[in-house]
Amino acid sequence: MPYQFTSADPVMAGGKALTHVVAIASSICHSLALMDDGTVSRSARTPENVAQCPPGLSNVVAIAGG
Repeated sequence: MPYQFTSADPVMAGGKALTHVVAIASSICHSLALMDDGTVSRSARTPENVAQCPPGLSNVVAIAGG
C-alpha cells in the first residue's frame, strides 16, 4: 500500500521543514512545493538543478514537475 501523507508529516526542502504546503511536484533533480499563500518554494540536489520560476510569482493554484 502506498504511503499516505498527513498534515502531521513535515515537508522537507533543502534540509529545512516547510509549513503551509498544499501540493508537491518533483522530478529526479528538483522539487516544487505550492504554499497556502499561492507562492512556490523550490529545492534541488544541486544549484544547477533548481527549477526556474518567474520573479514575484504569486497566486499560483497548481504546480507540476517534470
